[in-house]
Amino acid sequence: MKMEKFVITYTVVCCFVSHVLSLDLSYTIPEEGNISSYIGNVANDSSLNQSLNVSERNNMKYTILDGTYASYFNVNERSSSLYISKRLDRESLQECEFSTSCDLPIDIVAQSIIGTFFKKIKVKITITDINDHEPKFPESSMSLELSEAFVVGSSSPIVGAVDMDSGDNAVQKYSLKPKDTPFTLNFVKYVDGSSSVSLVVSKKLDRETVDGYQLQILAEDGGNPKFTGTLDLTVIITDINDNPPSFNQSTYSISVREDTAVSSTVFNVKATDPDLNKNGMVTYKLSPHQSDNIKQIFAVNRSTGSIFTLKPLVYTPGEPYKIIVEANDGATIPLMSQATIFVTVLDSGNDAPVINVNLLSNTDMAKISENASVGAAVAHIAVSDDDTDKNGDVTCSIQHDVFRLEKITGEENEYKVVVSKTLDREKNEIYKVIIVCEDAGSPPKNSTAEFNVKVLDENDHRPTFQSYKYEVVISENDFVGASIVQVSALDLDLGKNAEIVYSIEPSAHNFRIDPETGNIHANFILDREKVPYMEFRVLSKDKGSPSLTGTAVVTVNLTDVNDNPPKFNKSVYVMHAKENEEPGLYVGEVIAHDFDSGKNAVVNFVAEPEIEAIKVLTDGSIFTSLTLDRESRPHGYSFNVIAYDGGNPSLNSTAHVTVFVVDENDNDPVIKFPTAENGTVQIVYEKPTNSVITYVVASDNDTDNNAVLTFSILQHDVLNTFRINPKTGEITLARALTTNDMKPFTFTVEVEDSGTPKRRDRQNLTIIISSNKPLVLPHKEAEKDNALIVVVIVCVTVILSGAIIMGIFLIRRMDKKKKNKKRNAATPKNDKLYDSIHKNGTIHRDDVDNEKKVSFSTHATSNGIKDKSQMQLSNGHRQEEVTQVTSRESYC
Repeated sequence: MKMEKFVITYTVVCCFVSHVLSLDLSYTIPEEGNISSYIGNVANDSSLNQSLNVSERNNMKYTILDGTYASYFNVNERSSSLYISKRLDRESLQECEFSTSCDLPIDIVAQSIIGTFFKKIKVKITITDINDHEPKFPESSMSLELSEAFVVGSSSPIVGAVDMDSGDNAVQKYSLKPKDTPFTLNFVKYVDGSSSVSLVVSKKLDRETVDGYQLQILAEDGGNPKFTGTLDLTVIITDINDNPPSFNQSTYSISVREDTAVSSTVFNVKATDPDLNKNGMVTYKLSPHQSDNIKQIFAVNRSTGSIFTLKPLVYTPGEPYKIIVEANDGATIPLMSQATIFVTVLDSGNDAPVINVNLLSNTDMAKISENASVGAAVAHIAVSDDDTDKNGDVTCSIQHDVFRLEKITGEENEYKVVVSKTLDREKNEIYKVIIVCEDAGSPPKNSTAEFNVKVLDENDHRPTFQSYKYEVVISENDFVGASIVQVSALDLDLGKNAEIVYSIEPSAHNFRIDPETGNIHANFILDREKVPYMEFRVLSKDKGSPSLTGTAVVTVNLTDVNDNPPKFNKSVYVMHAKENEEPGLYVGEVIAHDFDSGKNAVVNFVAEPEIEAIKVLTDGSIFTSLTLDRESRPHGYSFNVIAYDGGNPSLNSTAHVTVFVVDENDNDPVIKFPTAENGTVQIVYEKPTNSVITYVVASDNDTDNNAVLTFSILQHDVLNTFRINPKTGEITLARALTTNDMKPFTFTVEVEDSGTPKRRDRQNLTIIISSNKPLVLPHKEAEKDNALIVVVIVCVTVILSGAIIMGIFLIRRMDKKKKNKKRNAATPKNDKLYDSIHKNGTIHRDDVDNEKKVSFSTHATSNGIKDKSQMQLSNGHRQEEVTQVTSRESYC
């Protein structure tokens, strides 16, 4: 009930907004509302009712249109009240699951039952979240290992709890129990509603004090009532090596008899370590930073800490042995403690000389440069013997052929070891030197001292490549970074002197070399067609001071890959061939080049499609295979030529070829008017001077000059009466006529083309001069007879004219059909393209074949029946009008 009140109250607010927004409505309701809960009245809230009268409102019907969320709501079709029809769980709606807002759009149609009114109302229903989910961790418990080395302030992430609710109902805070631990929580909330939490170290961890903690992490949302999720967290503190071994005391003092047997235990030391495992495992050794004499006389058991003798002890008044023992734990980086044992030797007889070797290098090995000169000192030897008389008289010697022992002038029992021969580290790096000192006692006592001499390297060898010249044969390619070769150099020196850095001497080619491995790559595309052969030098430089450099030459020969198709020197070829020539006439050739090599550059040509009259040879030459006829192929021949290379797979390219047939003057002009069947024209003698009488109509199937026609009249005696235009064939009246000229004039017209040799046609033309007035007969009987004759002549003339006209139409029509068939059979589908290509290869789209058009009209006069024909002929874009007389005038 409370929820319904909330919805109604909110609807009133929405109505105000809806009134402002006209027919777009917005409602806000909480999720999980009761089914059939009232949302609002659409007609009222959209102000629709305010725009309708009572009758219109009573006849309105409301319907929810189909849509994604239409099934969640229903509307009373008469009252427009909107209700919830299905359970609305905001978290289960796809559009709202991870969104801070949840808007469900629906469309409601208001329509009149009897009228034409129709309106769609867009409704947005916002679903608000309620706190119906509790925060939940992915796991109810987990373990976390933290090193005791974690510094204060460092953190470890923990997967946060998830709350399906949103806004304040989602997770708002985390808390940690118990509070008296060295940890705090850091909480981050993300924009998608999820969160993460980190366990932060707030105090120093010490495994040796506390090795683990049991914690609870609580996630709390902001709903009312609040919900809480719990994670049980076990924190295990892992050990680090933070405690060194500890001796029970730092200094020990003991006394031992001089005659103590070798390998006898003289003392036991003990150290403990509170760390775990290897970190707490203690081992013992003598400190290296003490006299070699101590290390030669004493040793310590690694596991037990027992100190025992390696040589007989020597009594030295007032000078006890000082032994430094180290205790180390077993960590990767061990910690160490030291204890000092002072051993006082009690005198018990004659002692052997004591040899003290000073290696002059502060290490356990003497060091000297391989460039040292003969006589250079390696070590200092001091010998002491506390015995008296002959027992204290000591002589020393050396057993070596590279070093010798020299007595130091002015010093008793002191020597130096010096170089006696030239050194070469590359031949021998370590030398073992033995010094023997013996007293003169009886029996004599002696001592031996051994030490190693290390010859130090000098940068006296330059890096040397394994090969002076690297010859590489590689295929060209189409990518950057191709591996070329790996070069390798060797330097006999050591350390920095033997560390090699590879480089490439600057050249015209952009290669790069790995300075450490010597791998050479191309920083460009290897294109044999551009650069088939390359040569450059590689350098190997050591890191000595001064550094030394070795060189080698790298040659790269590129082998061909079929990566270039043949390329025509032009994409369109226009050629010409004379008609009527014997087959085998050379027309021209197409040329294509392939920049590859070998068989990849071998180019063969083929026509596509194959033309019966034209033959394309594999070398690109083009010949005729038939005798050509321009009149049967006015547009020439057009085809593609494909150039294939010899690669595998083969590459190809295409060019377009048009072969125009060059015209020969092999067609006579044909006079279409006058003809033997139709060669008469009738005019009245009153016709004005210069009037057009008729046209001589002719055509020629050739082209260009071969089709340029010249018209003339052969009989000179009629030229004073009639004139003919030599270009158009127009015949005009040259003078005024009189009744004396009322008679037929018959003469020959000639049409001649401009070809070589010229061709011509001739026809006779009769021009009848008549009067338009009826003849006056001498008596009525004769008049009646003449009238009868006129009627008969008129009837026959009409019949003959009709037959002639019909015959002309049929002949013209049949002739046109035949030409169209020939044209369709001889002309490829793309004739329009060929028509547009002139002999010089340019395109002119306005060139269109002209067609012959013939029309006739007839009319009768008192002197007979005249047939006036309008004849249009396309040759030369000329139109002629021809008046033909189909009946002759009768005379008494």
